Amino acid sequence: MYRFFDKQVLRVMRPYAVIISFCLLLCASVGMYVLRQLEHSVVTSNESMNALVQSAVDRRLDELYRYSVTLELNNTNISLKTRSSIPQPISAPVYRLYDSIRDFVDSNALAQGLYIYYPALDFSVGNLGCFSADAYRALQTIPQREPDGKWTSQLMQIEEPTLLLDQRPQTEEAVLCYVRPQKIDRSCRAVMVMEIDRQALIQVFSQAQELFPEAFQLSILLDGEVIASKGDEVDAATVETMFAQWNQENDHALTHGDTAVYFSRSMLSGLYYASFYNAGSTMRTVRTTIAICAVCALLTLLIGFVGTFYVSILNVRPVRKLLHRLGAQENDETDAYELLTERVDQLMQANEQSSQRIFEHQMLLDSNFFVTLLRGELRSESAVVLAANRYGVVFSEPMFQVLVAANEKRTLPDGDGWQRTIYETMAAHNVEGLCTAFRGRLCILLNSDKPYSQPVLQSLCQDIMNLYYPNEPAAAGIGTCCDSLTAIITSYHCARWALLACTPDCAHPVCVYSPEHAQGHHGDARVMQNFCNFIYQKSYAQARNMLPQLYEEYLTSGVVPSADLMRQQAVTSLLADAACETLSDGDAAEVTRVLSTAQSAKEYRQRMELVLERLDKQQNHNAPEKQKYPVTARAKQIIDESYTDPLMGLYLVSEQLNVSNSYLSTSFKNAYGVSLVQYLNRLRVEHAKKLILETPMSIKEIALASGFSSDINFIRVFKKQENTTPSMLRKKPPEEPAPA
Repeated sequence: MYRFFDKQVLRVMRPYAVIISFCLLLCASVGMYVLRQLEHSVVTSNESMNALVQSAVDRRLDELYRYSVTLELNNTNISLKTRSSIPQPISAPVYRLYDSIRDFVDSNALAQGLYIYYPALDFSVGNLGCFSADAYRALQTIPQREPDGKWTSQLMQIEEPTLLLDQRPQTEEAVLCYVRPQKIDRSCRAVMVMEIDRQALIQVFSQAQELFPEAFQLSILLDGEVIASKGDEVDAATVETMFAQWNQENDHALTHGDTAVYFSRSMLSGLYYASFYNAGSTMRTVRTTIAICAVCALLTLLIGFVGTFYVSILNVRPVRKLLHRLGAQENDETDAYELLTERVDQLMQANEQSSQRIFEHQMLLDSNFFVTLLRGELRSESAVVLAANRYGVVFSEPMFQVLVAANEKRTLPDGDGWQRTIYETMAAHNVEGLCTAFRGRLCILLNSDKPYSQPVLQSLCQDIMNLYYPNEPAAAGIGTCCDSLTAIITSYHCARWALLACTPDCAHPVCVYSPEHAQGHHGDARVMQNFCNFIYQKSYAQARNMLPQLYEEYLTSGVVPSADLMRQQAVTSLLADAACETLSDGDAAEVTRVLSTAQSAKEYRQRMELVLERLDKQQNHNAPEKQKYPVTARAKQIIDESYTDPLMGLYLVSEQLNVSNSYLSTSFKNAYGVSLVQYLNRLRVEHAKKLILETPMSIKEIALASGFSSDINFIRVFKKQENTTPSMLRKKPPEEPAPA
């Protein structure tokens, strides 16, 4: 047995002997290599760090972009875009749109102003109010006025969302504006203008730069022109010259004398960030590291010579124990590594078989989850997340898209291994997702960080149809890309509509969804809008009178049955919200159950009549003192309990109460006289005042402890509400008690 293990001793000793023999040569070579690599690493890490810092600014700009998208989908905005004249008198929804814009501008430090210009109406709605376009522009340019129509003419020339500078007569600095045209049938019906505070933007950039504080100057450029800077060691002309050079050299870091500068692009077209550093200070770490490495190399040589023999003996012991456990005998002539290799191969084979079974099991779970999702059984974001966790499905990226393929007879592939082949095909195209068979169609759910290009998706669909439907007519449809789990079912229906518009053929055509494919599938949305208005106004009798029109022109106007089902689900959600406000919790749950279990459109209409009749009777018999907006009361309770949570806001509360944002916002203001955001800020400011007067905490710590996302936002809201700053309040001497 000792002869058997002597080979292991030699094998352990041999690497140490070789390493020690060449150690001196390697140290010299490695030292030079490390120097070059560290220099490259410092430049690369600086570029990565600056990209990370500058992308943090983009996250703040993303808030403005998301709100602009939300405004574009606002019902009041859509209504104004389709009108040919200004509503007289101006309706309440227009003023609510104004309130919403004003609250956003007040709560967002980057937004200096925001308004929507309607060229067909010559009318503007923004944080300054609802006025004609000339009057609104006059408010912006007080005390001077610019020529009539100059600014609006400039806005109407813009075709795509862009950034531009608005030079006003009364200011030396032009106002940075994000302009987003809103078109209907290729005609510009509205232009949204969001004014961005340049100083607030450079302040956000400065706060993000605190993660990498060695920068001595920060600059922001628009189309190569400096629009904001912090620090003045490098003048604007030099910055613009360096930017032009950087733009020509394929985005590499630049060095100008003893100054290193890093540029990066913003998410908004034409906007760039620049950070300036002292080039000598950035290399100080490299030189220090080289010295440390040299000392460590010498110590390693010394320790290596001393510990070689001791380590070799220790390393042989576990090998001997392992071989003994594997059945090695004293007189065994088999090489130890051959024995280990044989046993490892056996373990790897068993592990591969187990992995295959696990993969097949997970494919089955993925398929069941996808089918559940396509059946429309998961109607909220939280329900989809819970189901995904239950099935072991993980979505690592934010974007989703559904592909559908079927042959002319809508037959499915034979055997059980077709899903594995689809996953292998998806891997060959570098796409990730789930697949299943649903109602005679192959369905694929893609999950990515950004939408895949149409050539990639078309190639994937072609390969799948060539695999499963060779020499037989088939077609595929590509649905819309979405960023919400609940919108996956919509992407599926869009893919199916595209498939219906595509004639199966042996050439295997692929159709991409477009709005033309869904004509006749959506019903008359105006009927649904009027019905919603009656429900929000609690005019249940008028809503019941609209049922014949709603049934004929909205609920049963689609040529695809699942489209009617989707519209029924929308009406069910609307009536469920109304029931939660008017009826008890048990009765409201019963209303939802009754509407959800309808088997046909006719039966659904009958149940709607019964529900509306019940709501109308309950509304008429409720005592005035009992009509206290139970939804708003629960919203107020949630805010009172969790107002120090930075995530607390309108969207979080509406999600917890399972009602829409607009419904909760309107109901809360009607109930308490203030908007939900204003009420939340009041609680936070009162809590902050107590901490300022009673604790030594810093202003930044108090802002975070009171639920504000940043100290800048906290100071702005505090000053607006209390007419003083937190620091001035802390310095103010306490009031002496009045004499008895």
